[in-house]
Amino acid sequence: MTYGSASAWAVDKGLVKTRPKPEAGAPAAATPADRLSFADQRDCLSEQRTSGNALSADVDVTLPLAFGLAGRSLVVNKETDVVLRPVDDPFANVVRIDDQPRVNGYLAEGLRRAVAGSVWAQTVRAGRGNVVLFADDPAHRKYWLGTERLLINALFLSNYLTPAERR
Repeated sequence: MTYGSASAWAVDKGLVKTRPKPEAGAPAAATPADRLSFADQRDCLSEQRTSGNALSADVDVTLPLAFGLAGRSLVVNKETDVVLRPVDDPFANVVRIDDQPRVNGYLAEGLRRAVAGSVWAQTVRAGRGNVVLFADDPAHRKYWLGTERLLINALFLSNYLTPAERR
């Protein structure tokens, strides 16, 4: 089970066959020739950060990873810039951020476009086991209870997260 930068590492190392969605429209960094005021540094850098946002998402409650969730509508905490792209297996993409997500917090337009429609949680068969990838920590600071159930299910239902291989 991975989340955040560990999910990006798992993708980069080929543990799962997916690639992070390119960050289309993300704000460009200043070039060395540009001169910016130090007083504006915090505001400029905050436009390039994703952390601290609550985003609306859709969850497939029929999958074992979502066992016990009351409905398809879910709010996820987006604290990293990790964006997971859907995998080829359409049954493996458990939580998907809405195409036009409702956002609680500040998310620059370019970052909003990058995260829209991306996968927040997915289960992938790897060898004889499963890999569960979360784009962010499902138990963020132990107060984000809406997605903590997914973490618990990943631990206790790991043998049931993907169908058995063909014999």
